[in-house]
Amino acid sequence: MNDELKHGFWHIFDNARNKKDNGFNCLRRVEEYKGQKNFVLACTQRDDCTASEQKKGVKAWCELFKNQQLSIEKLWVTTRITQEILDAICHQQTLNGLYIKWGAYNDISGLGNITNLEYLHLGGGTSLENINVLSKLDKLKSLETIKLFNIHDYSLLTDLKNIIDLVIEGDPYSQMKKVTLKSLNFLKEMPQLVRLSLCMTKIEDHSYAPITKLPNLKFLGLPNDRDLDKDMNKLKKYFE
Repeated sequence: MNDELKHGFWHIFDNARNKKDNGFNCLRRVEEYKGQKNFVLACTQRDDCTASEQKKGVKAWCELFKNQQLSIEKLWVTTRITQEILDAICHQQTLNGLYIKWGAYNDISGLGNITNLEYLHLGGGTSLENINVLSKLDKLKSLETIKLFNIHDYSLLTDLKNIIDLVIEGDPYSQMKKVTLKSLNFLKEMPQLVRLSLCMTKIEDHSYAPITKLPNLKFLGLPNDRDLDKDMNKLKKYFE
């Protein structure tokens, strides 16, 4: 598994799902759900219905998620997620993988209900200011946070001893904006990490030295940052 982890767990899952399903098993309408365990949910940004029909469709999905325990294991939400949709999904206690590409959400406290969650991708949460609930997800193996510009401290992750795949990144595309982290000192207490990506980040204390305290690290992604110069000799082994 370690060799496969170069691009992260979600890359592995995407490849496996595409091979099995011969492409994306993408559901837009709630009527398309037939008990699939792994699927892509794309119930917003639709071009095959009116705005009113889409609104009704979103409501139908939310009612399904809130009122029934489905057999879903991994769920990809690839169109704009709303707080309403996220809150509804958080009723699904069998989920072990949730991928959120982007959307308008500022509260992830509901994730605390998904106690079996092992793989989590939080993308585009630009208004999110609190991630304390993550400390309750002690089964997490993979955490990817993208564009969480208001989150500057990840020290709460040190209690999560199962995480081996960690991504904290900004936006290298449309905004070209970095995520600012106070420090990487929390990494000293996460020696189990195998993969770490910090692309498009800025470290306030200017030190990347804590990365050298990760004895199991095999895959490392770093930002373009001149602060790296003083620590690069210590980090060369990850690029050989």
